[in-house]
Amino acid sequence: MKLICVLLGATWLVSSCQSEPSASEEVEIVAAAPATTQPAVTDVQTTFQTYLYSGFQQTIPETEHWYVVIPSLGCIGCNIEELKVLAKGPQRPQVTVLAAHLLLKLSALERKRLAQVTQLLADTTLAAPTRLDQLPLPFPAYTGLIRTRAGRVQECIPFNKEDFPAAFARLPGSIARK
Repeated sequence: MKLICVLLGATWLVSSCQSEPSASEEVEIVAAAPATTQPAVTDVQTTFQTYLYSGFQQTIPETEHWYVVIPSLGCIGCNIEELKVLAKGPQRPQVTVLAAHLLLKLSALERKRLAQVTQLLADTTLAAPTRLDQLPLPFPAYTGLIRTRAGRVQECIPFNKEDFPAAFARLPGSIARK
């Protein structure tokens, strides 16, 4: 698993380790070209697919995959708590956490742990709001899950500070999965 952070013009790449992470591990910074245009979007599929490709050069996989979307908008304390809960959870290779600047509010150890148990894409665009913050996704509290399969968005599940444990229980690897 790897942690990819886009910083408009730079990509931070951190390979996760097999052992417990230490707070003193270093982050390698690799330059990357920023996206120059943003096409008009008409639906969640196009919006999300365009964002993943233009920001991270990734496409929606064919196999079932879940994205946990946590932008820097909304309840900051709640969003940080949600990231910490995910970092303490089981390993979930079919889950990608898509977050913004809030990752910087986690300790280095928590960021490493989160990158070990999930795939991690971090939109750290310098300008506020970030590109993630501006995505027109159907999440009233800004946070949500996106379930994909066969290269397409299958379901969008909004969550907030009260119901995020129930939403997270739907993720692969959860004991209480429905």
